[in-house]
Amino acid sequence: MKELKVVKSNRLVEASYRLTEIEHQIILYAICRSRNEGVALSPDHPLTIRAVEFAQQFGTNPAKVYGQLKTAMDTLFSRHLVIHDIDEETGKPEVIKIRWINEASYVDGSGNIKIVFSRRIIPYISQLEIKFTPYLLKQISKMTSVHAIRIYELLAQYVTYGKREISIDWLKNTLQLEGEYPRIYDLKERVIDVAVDQINKYSDINVNYTNIKTGRAITGFLFTINKTKPKIDEAAKVENNNTDFKTLLAFVPDAHRAKKSVIAALESSEKKHGFDYVKRNILYSNANAAKSYAGFLNSALKQDWGHDLELEQKEAIEGKQTVHAAEKLNKMAAELRELAGEIKSLQHNSKLTHDAALWNQAETLKQKYFALETLYQAAKQNEEVTNPTL
Repeated sequence: MKELKVVKSNRLVEASYRLTEIEHQIILYAICRSRNEGVALSPDHPLTIRAVEFAQQFGTNPAKVYGQLKTAMDTLFSRHLVIHDIDEETGKPEVIKIRWINEASYVDGSGNIKIVFSRRIIPYISQLEIKFTPYLLKQISKMTSVHAIRIYELLAQYVTYGKREISIDWLKNTLQLEGEYPRIYDLKERVIDVAVDQINKYSDINVNYTNIKTGRAITGFLFTINKTKPKIDEAAKVENNNTDFKTLLAFVPDAHRAKKSVIAALESSEKKHGFDYVKRNILYSNANAAKSYAGFLNSALKQDWGHDLELEQKEAIEGKQTVHAAEKLNKMAAELRELAGEIKSLQHNSKLTHDAALWNQAETLKQKYFALETLYQAAKQNEEVTNPTL
């Protein structure tokens, strides 16, 4: 399964809201689907969530998940979040209440639900700002505490710093726990400790915390954050290994696929050198073995005869891809500049003429700009990783 990546504005990560576990999973899954499939979020078009894929992603019961999704969809429709911002005109603190979704629908028996995000929330989950928090969906997919998911996000922001101080009042406000857990002991036992246990067990960071005191009273927590090696799912590892070997065997010509000597050579080499090493030498043998295929393949695997052939093929492919990627990025950048110019012009004319319609046109173009910028930044980030010289 393709690894899904969540990208959230830090203002959204630190917003005040409270969702159930499955409601939070729906939001995160929708964000991932939009980003990874290159489908811009729109307040005018629904995003489909398929129950079977959702169950596979979060390890839930496929037979029950559709009913759970329908129930969660109904409650999610009434949920909102609170974002604390600064008003651009007055410079004073601004409290913004935003609904998560504008519309939700399903057809009985279809196995799908559809949601439409609200216009105001889309920039916070589709715009890649300088200040954003990215993580793979698998890091939280096994967590059963919604507070663990939220606290993971809050700490993932600070993983490069290695620590974060969080006051109790701010944490309660952010998790919407005001009035709950008046005893610090209960807050730690039922919220903090549960979250820390699940974060350490399932995610890519390891955390611990100590109390922060003002006088004799505990007023906050100091979290220490360390990046860890990815957790290995042994069952998935075995399944992937079996799948890899079957794939390698499929590259071998039919006439030689069942030979014990061929199978033994492939198994031994795959364990020592990995999938790509074996694949390139199978392909080399397919093209060059004249008489004894098994003997030729065995020698190729031992001496890596396929190495130079793979390099030549890779250089040819990468040369074409680099040119195409650069052209695509330049075109998208030009479109963004053009949109930015149109937006500024509409806003300027709206202020001069006091024409609200012009301002609304600018707001519509801003949504288009944010959506295009999301795709641009994702493509640019991908090219920076695969081709640093771009």
